[in-house]
Amino acid sequence: MDRRRFITLGAAALLAACAGTREPESPTAASSSTPEQGSSPTSGPDTGPDTGPTSADRPTPGPTAEVYDPASMPDVDLPTGIDPHRIMIPAIGVSAPVIDLLLTAAEVEVPEDFDDAGWWTATRRPGEIGPSVIGGHVDSRSGPAVFFRLDQLQEGDEVVVESEDGEQVVFVVDDGIQIDKYDRPPEVFGFGQGRPELRLITCGGEFDPTVGHYTDNYVIFAHQKDWDA
Repeated sequence: MDRRRFITLGAAALLAACAGTREPESPTAASSSTPEQGSSPTSGPDTGPDTGPTSADRPTPGPTAEVYDPASMPDVDLPTGIDPHRIMIPAIGVSAPVIDLLLTAAEVEVPEDFDDAGWWTATRRPGEIGPSVIGGHVDSRSGPAVFFRLDQLQEGDEVVVESEDGEQVVFVVDDGIQIDKYDRPPEVFGFGQGRPELRLITCGGEFDPTVGHYTDNYVIFAHQKDWDA
């Protein structure tokens, strides 16, 4: 196994980077452009600068990640996964290209096109043992982006990741959590349960126009359908 993608060590950085990319505004201009998560940025309520939800307002944490030791795995051929080219999420109407993104200590790329999703290549390939991480914007100054409805996914919904040659890996949603953008919960960073997993990340909470990004992130947890490790 490629240990450079064994654990999502860079996930802390990508969580912080997954911002609604809009230009910061002065406090005096904030009253007309502060949308809430799940509402169009061009029609959101006038809430003004905020401090984000309190811990009491956040959803109950999702799956608890278990540290998985690759040395404990049997000596068998392991799935190699695919290089993702497209992601389809029928329940929320997503069918979008997936681009490769860098994730290093010095650089965290995010998609330039708001209709693209991005796979951080430092994480697992979809279909490999361990977590593959795909992110996308929630919105832009012009309207909803690729993961605008990510927080509407329910347990059991399917996420299909497809390679350029048409090979598909189907994942099933387990849960979703909203976390502070700078929190480092173990369930996001841990290796998981020794099976192919997928984590989808976008912005959540409320938009802070003074800094140009949302206060929180929303993370979906999924595992490969019909996987029997």
